[in-house]
Amino acid sequence: MQSTAVVTIERPARYGKQLASHLGHKINVTEINPVGWHFDIETAVADVIPSETTLTMAVTADDAESLERMKFVLQKHLLKFTGDLNPEVIWK
Repeated sequence: MQSTAVVTIERPARYGKQLASHLGHKINVTEINPVGWHFDIETAVADVIPSETTLTMAVTADDAESLERMKFVLQKHLLKFTGDLNPEVIWK
């Protein structure tokens, strides 16, 4: 199962790095070269890749519950970190 959100936001690399740093204390996070991060929690993984104007969060999971869990974690923390910017996160 897969789902992707492309979030338009100011300084996407900053928020991607903040997600990786914060969640890296709780789950396995590795850096993707040249830029990006790979998140791994049991039966779900996600790649978070910034561009000039967007932050792409691509989640793959073994089942619907794991997919929703990873999406929830990434979205919750991104919205917390971005505060007043209040970016729109739409998963497809």
